[in-house]
Amino acid sequence: MTATTGMNTADAKAAAGTAASGEGGGKAATGKDGAGKEVVTLRHGIVANRVGGVGKTTTTMLLADALRGAEVFAKAKPAVRGKPAVQQFEEQLRAVAVPSVSLLDVDVQPGGDRNGSNLARRFDKVMPFELAPTASDLAQDPTLAYSHFDNLGATLLQRRCLVDFGANVIDPFLEWAAMGEVGIDWARRGIGIDFLVPTTADDRALTATADAIEAMRKLCAPHGVDLRCFVVLNWRDGPFTKYEHSEHWRKVLALGETTASKTIHVKKCTSELWQLMDQARLTPVKLLAMTEDEIAETWPTLSTVAMRRGYNQMLAWYREVVDEMIDSGLLRGGVPRIPERDAAG
Repeated sequence: MTATTGMNTADAKAAAGTAASGEGGGKAATGKDGAGKEVVTLRHGIVANRVGGVGKTTTTMLLADALRGAEVFAKAKPAVRGKPAVQQFEEQLRAVAVPSVSLLDVDVQPGGDRNGSNLARRFDKVMPFELAPTASDLAQDPTLAYSHFDNLGATLLQRRCLVDFGANVIDPFLEWAAMGEVGIDWARRGIGIDFLVPTTADDRALTATADAIEAMRKLCAPHGVDLRCFVVLNWRDGPFTKYEHSEHWRKVLALGETTASKTIHVKKCTSELWQLMDQARLTPVKLLAMTEDEIAETWPTLSTVAMRRGYNQMLAWYREVVDEMIDSGLLRGGVPRIPERDAAG
């Protein structure tokens, strides 16, 4: 997820291309909107699908780990950072780092201990946007969430964000955005959107994926918003080969032509440490930054051989995930660093 600083819409798109190629010396280019006010261009990551259980929070975690991972490894002990494979991976993460990205968790959580959410348990400073209406209330009347989305919309104009949308709130959000013509503000501010839609290998999820991308395209295209769409193929239930000739798969493939969407394959992690990591509410990078002694202390029943095997499997798997994100264009090496102050003063 790249980020550049902004100007008018045409100049912002040119700057986005410069940032992606790693040129520009990392300096923040500023400009003014139609009213003469100085603005800043941002690129947000939005992760969503109306179908639950397809890996939305996992996708958010994997991307957030890539954007923030270099900072985590920088604090690791020499016993970890001295490993050649870890050194290479740390260098790769430094090239794609956007450490100041804000993590947002948008969902319907009745009773709502947001500190107990999967995302908030794994990362510091997750901003919760808990909607007061229940899922059934929203299904009957999406307008009940509009005031909450007004606050979310204001945040998206002020800082770089990676947003994890719950299954029950993405459709009301897109409806809110369309009714308020939010694309006008995004285009005026030079805001770009990276829209990630995870899906598993089943008809319902694939259909919802195509519908979500088409809805986002209709929101952004009329106003010239820089939209990039990514279909995240979650191999949790196996590969997608059985869908190669299905109508649902063809609909997803057609998105590559109509929206220039890219695919990111996330194969199932076979490391024995994955389930342990998940139960401990860690992330791949936080696990990989642990020493053997720290892993043994955390999971004392794990044998040394199993621990090393699981660690190496986790490192190889997550490096493959990051490579997929880079190859798709979602992450780009040499991303210019921009100031922590993302909003125009």
